[in-house]
Amino acid sequence: MTWPDGSWAFSNLLGDSVVRSIAGVSLGLAAVGFVVGGIALFATQAWWRPLVVGSAVFSALIFVFMWTDRRRSYRTKDFSLFLSTL
Repeated sequence: MTWPDGSWAFSNLLGDSVVRSIAGVSLGLAAVGFVVGGIALFATQAWWRPLVVGSAVFSALIFVFMWTDRRRSYRTKDFSLFLSTL
């Protein structure tokens, strides 16, 4: 994973390899929160909503703080990958 390399908030402070590790672990925790929230929803637990909202906010904050602001040129491979997701 090379995505958070050059993060505006953390790369100068911690280095790219540490930021990559933090991003991976943090997004994994957010995913676990979403999965547990989904299970709680199907189990009709009352606490599913705060967990899912908290996971969404946490995930959004990860992307904000790990933003690289690098402009990438679109290559044919990237464009075809984009088209395949539609």
